[in-house]
Amino acid sequence: NGPGTLYFADGTNKAGIWKDGEMQSSDNAIAGNDSDDSNNAPVPDASSDAVVSASSGSGFAVSNDGFIVTNHHVIDSCQEVYIHHEGQKYPATTVTYDPNNDLALLKADFAPAEVLPLADTPPELLQDIYVAGYPFGMGISSTVKVTKGIISSLTGVGNNFSEVQIDAALQSGNSGGPIVDEAGNVIGVAVAKLDVRYALDNFGAIPENTNFGIKSSVVRSILDSNTVNRPAANATEGHCLCGRVAFSFSGQPSWACFCHCNDCRRNCAAPVVAFIGVALEGFEWRVDGVAGTPPRHYLSSPGVRRFFCDQCGTPMAFQADHYAGEIHLYPTTLRDPADFTPEFHLYYDRKLPWLHLADGLHRYPANAPADANARVSAQKN
Repeated sequence: NGPGTLYFADGTNKAGIWKDGEMQSSDNAIAGNDSDDSNNAPVPDASSDAVVSASSGSGFAVSNDGFIVTNHHVIDSCQEVYIHHEGQKYPATTVTYDPNNDLALLKADFAPAEVLPLADTPPELLQDIYVAGYPFGMGISSTVKVTKGIISSLTGVGNNFSEVQIDAALQSGNSGGPIVDEAGNVIGVAVAKLDVRYALDNFGAIPENTNFGIKSSVVRSILDSNTVNRPAANATEGHCLCGRVAFSFSGQPSWACFCHCNDCRRNCAAPVVAFIGVALEGFEWRVDGVAGTPPRHYLSSPGVRRFFCDQCGTPMAFQADHYAGEIHLYPTTLRDPADFTPEFHLYYDRKLPWLHLADGLHRYPANAPADANARVSAQKN
């Protein structure tokens, strides 16, 4: 009696809590895995030696030498595992697996067309994400499918801090596929969606857009433990007018806004100034190509530093002691300024009377709440 797994001759299994030979509850009762376990294949004779497709799922390359990450439940109980890539089929070996976090590391002798880097900053609430994979296997088409959503929660079911909750659609076959940010960095691995029966029994409602992924920090631990040579995270870059001062950062900005305060307007000689907030972790200055060298700055008030290029005069950033752990950049200095769109206005009571705006964004009379949840609440009301 207790937790256990019953394996069948056709490669399927039942895992859960058992008592006197009867299953009392399933491991999938809360977060049901979405692997395509059966593919509608007939159950073979137990005495047959025929190879039968028991399950299929998604995965992604994490190195140029053929290492693949997927879910453990996709390959669990399979005697043979194959990677399908660009019309070819490659036998794969299971390097290691983590059944507790539902991850598996595979290795196949092939050269992946694309290798996805892991994000080196933690996921953020409301962060835009994309889920890629092969829902329903090859039943619909052989091309990759992508859905878009946001991070709804930084924990999974039962306060599982190894997972995130997302609202992007997951279907059977999405298991093991990457969840990526707007820079193409993997922030998680698609794993499960909230079970309909469980939600009806416990909440009296059918769940909508309640899906889960395993955080990339867990994936990183597995890769590093197995000395997988993975690529560095993709970074966003920017520079001044003359190019002498440059910067880069990984991850996504925590916010983007317009500021109407007198100091920011005067510093940039502009009627309104756009900013993005970026974590200092993963941010780097470069001056004359030397990494880690900050540009010159001006102390505009106690604890407030405004960085600029001393060659062309371009304002580069705002940093203040009361915004610990982050730096505020001007999105117009980014390589592609269109990548980020302001979400609200600050100090709107100080807006110049001849500046007419009809963008529909939330307008804070002064500063905005530091907490993302509080900003969202304020912008809805």
